[in-house]
Amino acid sequence: MFGKVWKSCVLRTVCCGLVLALAAALAPASKADTTRAVYIWNGKSMIASSTQTSAFFSFAAAPHGNSAKAVTQVYIASGLLSDFSDSTWVSEMTSFITTAHSHGIMVYYVCGDPTWAESSGESTGLSYASAVMSFNSAHSTTTFDGFQYDVEPYLLPGWPSTTLENGLLNLLWQAYNLKTSNDPNLAMSSTIPFWYDSSTYSYLDQSVMDLTDEVVVMDYTNSASNLWSYASSEIEYASTNGKAAWIAVDTNDEGSASSTTFYGLGYTDMESVLGSDYSTFDNYEGFAGYCIQDYTGWTPMGS
Repeated sequence: MFGKVWKSCVLRTVCCGLVLALAAALAPASKADTTRAVYIWNGKSMIASSTQTSAFFSFAAAPHGNSAKAVTQVYIASGLLSDFSDSTWVSEMTSFITTAHSHGIMVYYVCGDPTWAESSGESTGLSYASAVMSFNSAHSTTTFDGFQYDVEPYLLPGWPSTTLENGLLNLLWQAYNLKTSNDPNLAMSSTIPFWYDSSTYSYLDQSVMDLTDEVVVMDYTNSASNLWSYASSEIEYASTNGKAAWIAVDTNDEGSASSTTFYGLGYTDMESVLGSDYSTFDNYEGFAGYCIQDYTGWTPMGS
């Protein structure tokens, strides 16, 4: 049943594709190359430490001394659902968001577990979305700008699975309805691997984009040619359907999978690769910029 619902959404968007494509062609060049987003996975310890938060905002203003590539969006993972009932955590998170906004940085709360794509885990996933919306309702002047699901059902036994695919989409559908009713200004986001753009996975990338405002494409490679080719279909679909897509690259030690990360290559090498593909990505209205996975891997990169 749900599959029919989201497929109908796709049909409704196709009719306006040519109009949006024309608008993208006529739009002025974006400033996406001068922006960076970043993941913070140790968010709970960071917001509890004034030293750590100060170091982050200093780095974000000029990563490796490069103020032209300042961070404009952060995805912060920060503890458990119970933290939303902890007055200390709430105070610390409010302070972090306030400081981020003063630096021109948007803050997204990110969370996820593969089991949230299963019927037994769906309610837990929705509880996090509800908690973020309740937080925003209680702090009308200091709110999360967005909420992101990092739900990766392909880590579960039985993948690929139509049931798991539709489970992920149902989670997103219900969360989007929650935000429409309770917090319409909250942006909905999701991570997607670049390889969702295949009939093997029912073009799950498109279905996820239909149910969110933006996606972060996990485009994990250190090759300039692959960076574009891996994510080209996602960027094209986002651009013709009024969505935003960040292109994410990895900076962590991935062991034998060294071709998936810029770890060990240095900041200059990474920026050279990103810069070489910028003009291609920037031809598309849906390109939001580059996202770094993650802060702890990005900061120690050599020159």
